[in-house]
Amino acid sequence: MNAQWPENGPRILVFGNRTFRCAKTIEAWLLPIQAQWIRIGATAENVPTVIHGAADGADKIAAEVAFQLGFKLKPYP
Repeated sequence: MNAQWPENGPRILVFGNRTFRCAKTIEAWLLPIQAQWIRIGATAENVPTVIHGAADGADKIAAEVAFQLGFKLKPYP
């Protein structure tokens, strides 16, 4: 079976409370997605994109964690 990401990669919407502070929780959700894209050999064009609202809390933490893991980012403030 030849699994491939959709054109331009999948999109992951992250949103949450502005008082959320647990980066490890977000990392725990994003790591399996990162592992899957590495397993199937995603290219720079189809790496998953994390969409977030750029607000304090969950949004900004998700952006930081996703950036460190190599995801593309798309803020919608």
